[in-house]
Amino acid sequence: MTTATRAVLVDDPDEARELHRAFMAGCVFPGEDHQFWKYMKGERIIGMCSAVVRPEKFYVYLSSAGVSPYGRKLGIQRRMIRLRCDWGKRQGATHAVTYTLVDNYPSIVNLLKCGFRFAFEPRGWVGVGPNVHYFEKEL
Repeated sequence: MTTATRAVLVDDPDEARELHRAFMAGCVFPGEDHQFWKYMKGERIIGMCSAVVRPEKFYVYLSSAGVSPYGRKLGIQRRMIRLRCDWGKRQGATHAVTYTLVDNYPSIVNLLKCGFRFAFEPRGWVGVGPNVHYFEKEL
């Protein structure tokens, strides 16, 4: 029997920092105002993601996501994208924005499969700098 995967909301800021450090080594922590989720398969954490809604600009920013080797080939990244878009829409966002590094092909493919399109520049936010592709999606 296969163990189902599930998303679990993370309410503890310390746990959110630990998850981010484990899955996004070397990346800047997005902030305690971001919502975090962990993806579980049985008792094992196989992924994490975060997002924040900026209601004054009507967008949800998909800020980070990581999947462990145990979570690959299970569709977890696309599930995390959909989870954060749905959450943002419930919070009043009308569009979602995010980015990938220019050579992060798996993330680019998953964003495109989830309905995101390349954006010349980020709509409503300052962006993260060079060597990235920006994406957005109407919700």
